[in-house]
Amino acid sequence: MESILARALEYTLKYWLKSFSRDQFKLQGRTVQLSNLDINGDALHASMGLPPALNVATAKVGKLEIILPYVSNVQIEPIVVQIDRLDLVLEENSDVDSPRSSSGMQSSTSPGKGSGYGFADKIADGMTIQVQTVNLLLETRGGTRAKGGAAWAPPMASITMRNILLYTTNENWQAVNLKEARDFSSNKNFIYVFKKLEWESLSIDLLPHPDMFSDANLARSQVGSTQRDDDGAKRVFFGGERFLEGISGEAYITVQRTELNAPLGLEVQLHVTEAVCPALSEPGLRALLRFLTGLYVCLNRGDVDLNAQQRSVESAGRSLVSVVVDHIFLCIKDNEFQLELLMQSLLFSRASVSDGENSRHLSKVMVGGLFLRDTFSRPPCTLVQPSMEAVTDSCLHIPNFGKDFCPPIYPLAEQQWQLTVGVPLISLHSLQVKPSPLPPSFASQTVIDCQPLMIHLQEESCLRISSFLADGIVVNPGSILPDSSVNSLVFSLKELDISVPLDIGKMDNPGGGDNRIRPKSFAGARLHFEKVFFSESPSLKLKLLNLEKDPACFCLWDGQPIDASMKKWTAGASQLSLSLETTAGLTGVQSSLGWSSGLWKCVELKEASIELAMVSADGSPLTVVPPPGGVGQNRGCL
Repeated sequence: MESILARALEYTLKYWLKSFSRDQFKLQGRTVQLSNLDINGDALHASMGLPPALNVATAKVGKLEIILPYVSNVQIEPIVVQIDRLDLVLEENSDVDSPRSSSGMQSSTSPGKGSGYGFADKIADGMTIQVQTVNLLLETRGGTRAKGGAAWAPPMASITMRNILLYTTNENWQAVNLKEARDFSSNKNFIYVFKKLEWESLSIDLLPHPDMFSDANLARSQVGSTQRDDDGAKRVFFGGERFLEGISGEAYITVQRTELNAPLGLEVQLHVTEAVCPALSEPGLRALLRFLTGLYVCLNRGDVDLNAQQRSVESAGRSLVSVVVDHIFLCIKDNEFQLELLMQSLLFSRASVSDGENSRHLSKVMVGGLFLRDTFSRPPCTLVQPSMEAVTDSCLHIPNFGKDFCPPIYPLAEQQWQLTVGVPLISLHSLQVKPSPLPPSFASQTVIDCQPLMIHLQEESCLRISSFLADGIVVNPGSILPDSSVNSLVFSLKELDISVPLDIGKMDNPGGGDNRIRPKSFAGARLHFEKVFFSESPSLKLKLLNLEKDPACFCLWDGQPIDASMKKWTAGASQLSLSLETTAGLTGVQSSLGWSSGLWKCVELKEASIELAMVSADGSPLTVVPPPGGVGQNRGCL
């Protein structure tokens, strides 16, 4: 029995380690010690469900110790693997059509996969893994260098996790002996393996990209103590900053295989109760936005060779990764401003289904609550928050492409922390097909729904926020999908209240002279929208435009096959009103009175809408709006 156990362990180590030989395996009693090991990157890539555009460049183990159970208990007690340090480097491939493999020409295939669920597979599935420290360096090449300088490259993320424990559970995520854990798969058509991952601490540091220090603009940023660009923004110089620290959490992992042990599905559910970033500088925020944009491009690149995803037989055809964070607090501090962002019940999930030739990816983002405050202004004000008076929808709207996307992987109902209470404030569903299909099929479809919102347009804060977004959330055309792809976007907002305060001091003293404020009749303006919508799709059915009767639109006609050479937009609201707020109805910056009190209604529109259609003159993809030499028509209706 001991020799069988030793061979099963060798079998597992040969799959996970590069260049592993039997000479390295020396059993001393019930313990095996190994050091300075290289992990097979393809096997790690497949087991973690990483996107094809991301490559495991380095995976090294410092010291590895394996503790075997007594032979009589091998069916019920796990093998314990203890690792002191695991160093990982993940980098985005610049050319996904020629994916690099960290294991070189060595195949990560395992001869037993798909041929039955043997003793060695059961031993490997039941292992308990303890890791003291994981150091992960993530480098993406996505995003954009809009200004042409290396300072615009997405920063790298250094992620450190400590005291990690991965162990086998039953279907209810309870720690049981291995025999009980395998009982669930009895009389089932699938083999299920349930794992729970716990970590004590997680920290994320944003590091400047190495190319940044070769940028000629960096020298210019050193001139003067403020280190600002010509427009006053601190964007060029970024020396690195800690984004998150001391975040604990847990993950629930479900592996689904066929009865012959062929991989079928992988589901990973991460749960974090609280994530706090108490102080992030302006350069740090701009770097964070560039990093998130680069990560978004890396996850959604359409120029992916799906054969690269099949480098390991462990690659599942269906995968689902979801992250739930109960509370998020982010504070941006600088000498001249301070913003605080509070988010509640953030959910991000990404489901993928692949048949080896094509893949479909469904992404969901839901936010239960959101508050954005400017605490530097006097008095402090809330810039964005849910509406306090409007009535929200009673049920969540799910687009047709998001319903029954793929069969469930975890076989039981969702846990309590996964259940959505009420309708989220913001919900986003996005479907992407890879590789991009030919028209008229859609390459991507996105639907965004928002519940009633209140926005306070404080001038200085809004200008600074717009500068952040313009710098960080910018994607080059063609970075994700080819220009020839057909896409659609639908945005709806139930209600929107916008307040625009009037700075009386600036009105009285445009030149900065006497600062005395004289009483004025009006303190600001308020805009109220109901049932706001915006749609962009070449398949839109336009009701206002008479395309066939307008000689300027001979390139557009009803029933025309859709492609990337045309674009159609429509936007509108069921009701729009503009009111002036009197000083009598104002207490401080924001009025405590209702929308009907202290307001002089000036403009009111009902069923307002606008439609716009454009097409390129030569039938080429329309990437520049308005198109040079193109044809277009727009019309509004009140």
